[in-house]
Amino acid sequence: MSKTLVLQVNIKMQNTGKSKNTFSYHDELYSTSQKSLRAYAKRNGFDYTTISSDRRLPGYHPAFQRISLWHQDFKKYDNIIYADCDFIVHKLTPNIIEWTDKKSETFFACPDASAAPPLKWTNAFNSGFFVIKRELIEKLRDKYEKYLEKHVKSPYKDQDMLNDMMHKEYRGYCTLSKHWNGTFAIVSPLFSAHYVAMAKEGWTKAKHDKWENQKLEKLRALSKEDIIKRYTDHKDMGGRVKANR
Repeated sequence: MSKTLVLQVNIKMQNTGKSKNTFSYHDELYSTSQKSLRAYAKRNGFDYTTISSDRRLPGYHPAFQRISLWHQDFKKYDNIIYADCDFIVHKLTPNIIEWTDKKSETFFACPDASAAPPLKWTNAFNSGFFVIKRELIEKLRDKYEKYLEKHVKSPYKDQDMLNDMMHKEYRGYCTLSKHWNGTFAIVSPLFSAHYVAMAKEGWTKAKHDKWENQKLEKLRALSKEDIIKRYTDHKDMGGRVKANR
């Protein structure tokens, strides 16, 4: 059986004065996210940890600290599930590793329109939730630092860095549906809610719980086959995921 780590980053930084900044901080939301991912890990037999300092990547912006997954501290894991601290799962969120273990791809992420224009890649993914296997971590071990330094000042930080690296080094990642990470779609995704950027500002637990209960009700009405189909297909949200090759 493969060994899996659920990894999050929670490092508070001074806001830039723009309350709706992409990297703004929300205490209650982050706490709720960590609680949900910790429960998800426990439910599925995974380990869980939160990166709370920059000791593995000193001096880098908190958004880059997820790149610590390449650190030797995590070498014992076959899979790493990364999730932002504004990303919330629930008690019926599927065990994605049961599925990824059967796939030949070694990186799994959801589409996102946001990436630095110079990347010129139509298959950009959102770096707020992804699964990466040990095989790819090792393949990129001698390469990631080059991309990290290249994107220190990029607008979307880690997202630009990871997209650039995957575009150049591993283009055939598995594109997950937006049910796993809807980014600006909060209510429709069945497996999670990702409160990116401005969505943080209006967040309340009461509102989130109401939407989550609606998702649970919909999931209970689906067969296991229909649920698995939605891992890579979000046509019920108004679109179909195309193959990323």
